[in-house]
Amino acid sequence: QRYTTVRRSVNKKKKMRLNTIKSITLSATYPDLVWQGMGSDVSYRVNIDGQTHMVPASSDKMVRFTVPALSPGKHEYKVDLMKGGEAIFEQKKSSKITWLGGSSLAAFEKGLQAVKAAAPGDDFLIANFMEEQGLAVAAMDTYKKYFTENADDIDMYPMLIKSYHDLKLKELKSEEA
Repeated sequence: QRYTTVRRSVNKKKKMRLNTIKSITLSATYPDLVWQGMGSDVSYRVNIDGQTHMVPASSDKMVRFTVPALSPGKHEYKVDLMKGGEAIFEQKKSSKITWLGGSSLAAFEKGLQAVKAAAPGDDFLIANFMEEQGLAVAAMDTYKKYFTENADDIDMYPMLIKSYHDLKLKELKSEEA
């Protein structure tokens, strides 16, 4: 029994799991999808509506993938972890992409212009508007730009941390917190 216990503990492998945002809005202007980087030896297979895209391995804490143009409306996507050409983790449930186009894109653009007109140059308000519209990656990028330019505005820093949380970027979230 002691031998079996020792042998079992030796063969324990850390299981890799990847969580992605469950629902996100993208557009031709803001087509990026992000997720937690899993190391320099792990590549990614992105499946959008049955179409597969390979993303190379990266040592960055955040992996960014530019989604090719989609038809307006809802789409399903999954991100699988690949190592040596084999899947080491496959997401069971699909996540949703809402691609802005037509009247929904026009409404978003009109709202964005209204925010820019009301507070010219205020990236924080623009990021907040994008977050309300579901453009989580665009909001995160705009928050990062805002805090780069306004490093002393620490009272609003939790908004960037919340953005990392929403996008399931655990390492960046804990680093910033």
